[in-house]
Amino acid sequence: MQPIDWSAWSRDAVKQMQARNARWQEHWQLKGAAYQWDLDTATLTFTTPQRQVMAELCVAGTLVEYDEFLWGWANDTLPAAATAPLKGVYDFGDTHDLSLLTDFLIPGGHAQALECLALAARVLDAAGVFIDQCDGVKLYFILRHFREIRPQ
Repeated sequence: MQPIDWSAWSRDAVKQMQARNARWQEHWQLKGAAYQWDLDTATLTFTTPQRQVMAELCVAGTLVEYDEFLWGWANDTLPAAATAPLKGVYDFGDTHDLSLLTDFLIPGGHAQALECLALAARVLDAAGVFIDQCDGVKLYFILRHFREIRPQ
């Protein structure tokens, strides 16, 4: 068996997430939709005049001061519901000796954070990813299980 080319695997993860993001936005017609995320319930809700669509979210990590990506599993200020799936990402990194998935703080700014997000999303077979900013902190979300909901 040949060893895995992790650089190629990473590039493929980025391409995969770009394609999956385009797919969910087109399928649900959510490009430019209003949205609201809730870390306590680990959900992201999109609202258009035609529908509301909810996805489960997982906070892969945040971009903190000094442009370092802090993995969600290492951030004790995040609710457990919003980071629980990351155990699978950490375990994958540990099994394959990938420090990018097991070191709690990753230097490299937004570009490196995007790679971490894509890798985590690939490991978790995510439907897509989403990035938002709140109070000067960038949040990197993994999205799964999209579904249409009835407005409240």
